[in-house]
Amino acid sequence: MSEKIVDVAAGLILRPDGKLLLGQRPEGKPWSGWWELPGGKLEPGETVLQALARELHEEIGIRVTQSRPWVTYVHVYPHTTVRLAFCHVTGWEGEPQGLENQRLEWVDPANAASVGDLLPATLPPLRWLQLPTTYGISSIGSRAGVAAFLGRLDAALARGVKLVQLREPQWPDGAGASSLHEVL
Repeated sequence: MSEKIVDVAAGLILRPDGKLLLGQRPEGKPWSGWWELPGGKLEPGETVLQALARELHEEIGIRVTQSRPWVTYVHVYPHTTVRLAFCHVTGWEGEPQGLENQRLEWVDPANAASVGDLLPATLPPLRWLQLPTTYGISSIGSRAGVAAFLGRLDAALARGVKLVQLREPQWPDGAGASSLHEVL
């Protein structure tokens, strides 16, 4: 028997100082007392961003003015499967307040667990927030291109690039990344 998937919109509400808003699940709900990203289930006919705006208005009393989809992630809990559409919320009106008697906390995403137990599906996006927002992808092409690539890499690192993916599927000797590693 296939289990129904529950579609959920979840907001990563980020202040300009980098702090993230978490809410504690209220008494009477599954996983009560655990911390999560605010949001809720999509209603029939709603888009993710419409559901997110509605849920954030109902739960924490803010009016979303700027948001964008980010990552969709499926998480299997013991009694349900949720498809979470995580969205960045960078503009809103009003001060968040717990309208469902839930506690709210602004946290540093790298230390979010300091508030208490985090819902398991909340952990991946907290890790993803630690990744750079942009990264470089190699385009060396051949051994002859290594020197030029290293020059481009130095310039990118000087501009602040912190993550580089070496992707050279057409490396000439067919050995791919292992021989590329030897050259670099």
